Amino acid sequence: MQINIIYFTSTGNTLWLATQAKKIIEQEGHEVRLYEVIKDGENFLKDECDMYGVFAPVWGFLPPDPLWNFLKDKMPEGKNA
Repeated sequence: MQINIIYFTSTGNTLWLATQAKKIIEQEGHEVRLYEVIKDGENFLKDECDMYGVFAPVWGFLPPDPLWNFLKDKMPEGKNA
């Protein structure tokens, strides 16, 4: 299974968590690609996958603005949504 994970980090903590999740998922035989939302958001949308993952710190009750705006404005609806 191909899993694409998009993340936002300002301190590096969320990147660390996403990297750890990638390692664990790959140990189960899946392929995982990580994308930083600001730098790699467009590639995240173009690259096909079987499943998406999202990693973000919580600021108040929403993800940080760059990730929130990406998710609500650019992310397509899922096929089984």
